[in-house]
Amino acid sequence: MFGRYTINIDTDLPGLLGGKGAGLFMMRQMGLPVPPAFVITVPSYHAFMQNGHSFLEGDLLDEIKDRIKELETTSQKRYGDPQNALLLSIRSGAPVSMPGMMDTVLNVGMNDEIREALAIASGDDDFAFQCHCRLLKMLGISMFGINKKKFEIDQEGMSLENVVCIYKQVVSEAAAKTKYPNVVDNVWEQLLCCIEGVLCSWHNHRAKHYRRIFQIPDSIGTAAIVQSMVFGNISKDSGTGVVFSRCPATGDRKVTGEYLMRCQGEDVVGGEAACKPIAMLEQDAPIVYRELLRVCRLLEYVYRDIQDVEFTFERGKLYILQTRSAKRCPQAMLKFLASAVSEQLISEQEAYRRGNLLRKSAIERCYVRERVVASDENCQIVGYGDVACPGIVRGYLAFSSTEVLELLSHGKQAVLLKQYTNPDDIAGIDKAVGMFTSSGGTMSHAAVVCRELGKTCIVNTGISINAKSGFAVCDKEQVIKRGDQITLDGSIGVIWNGNSSIERLPDDPDLIKFADWLLGK
Repeated sequence: MFGRYTINIDTDLPGLLGGKGAGLFMMRQMGLPVPPAFVITVPSYHAFMQNGHSFLEGDLLDEIKDRIKELETTSQKRYGDPQNALLLSIRSGAPVSMPGMMDTVLNVGMNDEIREALAIASGDDDFAFQCHCRLLKMLGISMFGINKKKFEIDQEGMSLENVVCIYKQVVSEAAAKTKYPNVVDNVWEQLLCCIEGVLCSWHNHRAKHYRRIFQIPDSIGTAAIVQSMVFGNISKDSGTGVVFSRCPATGDRKVTGEYLMRCQGEDVVGGEAACKPIAMLEQDAPIVYRELLRVCRLLEYVYRDIQDVEFTFERGKLYILQTRSAKRCPQAMLKFLASAVSEQLISEQEAYRRGNLLRKSAIERCYVRERVVASDENCQIVGYGDVACPGIVRGYLAFSSTEVLELLSHGKQAVLLKQYTNPDDIAGIDKAVGMFTSSGGTMSHAAVVCRELGKTCIVNTGISINAKSGFAVCDKEQVIKRGDQITLDGSIGVIWNGNSSIERLPDDPDLIKFADWLLGK
């Protein structure tokens, strides 16, 4: 849906609608199942900032109300109506992809009255309370900067209704000092607060650090997408996930990804949950699985690149929430380019152009295939996990970004260990030679960032971490301590402790041939 702030779509779509908005628009044009949405455009963001945020209270506010009416007509629901409530997601969408660095809020438009009606309509009180809890938590952390520990309460023996009451009090106390004092109950304050917060998240510390790493200008700004909610947590035949049209770690032509049944999207990319591999979806939801494979192939054909696709299915019906060119490691990029030429997906000239956007050092890494071996009897394998980004690295064990920087100040390389990857760890990920996690999957935001940075990353190792005491318990009760020498073999997902050495393996002739061509050998 496009009004006078979202026109001239024959020009630079990402520059106008942001990358996410442009992807949604293109998919709607292709007839794919995309929930209805409208876009607060990048030019509107600049007008909003230049006018001291007052723009949201003037012309843009009038158009937002008009677009909400159109969403109501399309969805046959009404925003703020307890009898048939339209709930919304508000997500950022910069012209260039910045995964997990800006903010998202789900279930916008929820209050006590609407939650009670949703519980009756869905026949599931827990579902309605969980949606309300998620809104309040995201609202508090992202929009009002409340420390996430305020929402980490012991819920044992506590009803979800009591949890909602506590969350409401926490958010209300913070909101009372702002121009949105009634945000907990007033759904229109909620909408405006979330739009403003998502636009302003362009300036948060994660986003700024990410832009410094990848030399993205601060001046380009972001869009915001207001979209009808679909619920992956509403029933046993609902779920959510992230897939890649090809493996982002190897470039192999195989749809890879992860999903969760009865969950919402942030559960997959947030890194805390134990996700299922996408192949298991064929058993859990075979119709959704087959349709998803078809969509992935179509999007790859249209965009001529590996696609990173977010999806939700509600009561067995598939919805596509996002597509973008996948963040992949350099080896996967070269493997894809070589394969895409042979498949006539792209021309040799296009492959050469894209390949030369990679650093020479990244291309030269394709000549090296190695494996780790023990140098002495004290060097042992201490854990296994899933490969998020391949490569072999060695460094000293650190449990936080601060410890990574401290090791670097003493001239030592660091390997970062976290319970799960998180966008807040961007500074540590940037400076460490690699990282591994206890939980979380290969589709989480920071695992995606590791691939873009070419940082070796292993996830879901099951290691029990006690960062405060400076140790972690691995397989067979083996203990690794802060400052231990750790080697990550990201080619096969193995963690070593102690003094290791590296053996050379036979080369991949097809990849070497392509790398030779790029380097003019």
